[in-house]
Amino acid sequence: MDLVASELNRVRNNYGNEAIYGGSYGWASAGRFHHAQGQLKRFLNTAGGFVRSEGNYSYNAALMLMPHILGNFRQHLTEATRWSTVASNGQLVVMFGGMPLRNVQVSGGGVAQHRLRDQLRDCSTAGVRFVNFSPLRSDALGDLGAEWLAPRPGSDTAVIMGLAHTLLEAGNYDRQFLDSHTVGFSKREAYPLGHKDGVEKSAEWASQISEIPADKIRELAEEMWSKRTLITTAASLQRADYG
Repeated sequence: MDLVASELNRVRNNYGNEAIYGGSYGWASAGRFHHAQGQLKRFLNTAGGFVRSEGNYSYNAALMLMPHILGNFRQHLTEATRWSTVASNGQLVVMFGGMPLRNVQVSGGGVAQHRLRDQLRDCSTAGVRFVNFSPLRSDALGDLGAEWLAPRPGSDTAVIMGLAHTLLEAGNYDRQFLDSHTVGFSKREAYPLGHKDGVEKSAEWASQISEIPADKIRELAEEMWSKRTLITTAASLQRADYG
């Protein structure tokens, strides 16, 4: 304690509080009082302030980007489609990054009931098909019978571009809805179609990067168009370059 106190005083006296970075970040607490970073930052504030980080290390890229695409990011986390709705109305779930049980229902204050295993099984029993894009087969619950597609790590975005290109080329999208409910689609479609850089992000292009066969990408795009489809993405995608 003497070492930490003396060092804090030395830095503060010589360089000011802006030279102190409150960098603790952790999920070790099962409650809010013993939340490590909350207590540290409260303490540093009583000593005159500190430099803090913006956002979080878990999904910060998405936190900064998604409001420009979907609007309120927090709302999309808290008001996501219920699995009971998927079981009743869905036909296909495509999971980029898989859906390992060890990573779901994570909350800073803890989760009392971990129900996802049963909810996914209910979907499977109802006839919903699952596709698992992940280097690990185990990133999908074993008894879902999920189709496992193992892209080269970090290449999920290429696959998504290949899917988008396939849909655009086939005209399999609702242009009337896009024109009435979104802004900027003409700019968005320009990238997979290669209007900006001269490179079409076709299924063949995506296959060379991801090692997923081009025919499989086209087949999945057609299935996603023809069925009621839920797309999920793991936070891991936005922790990599081009994710």
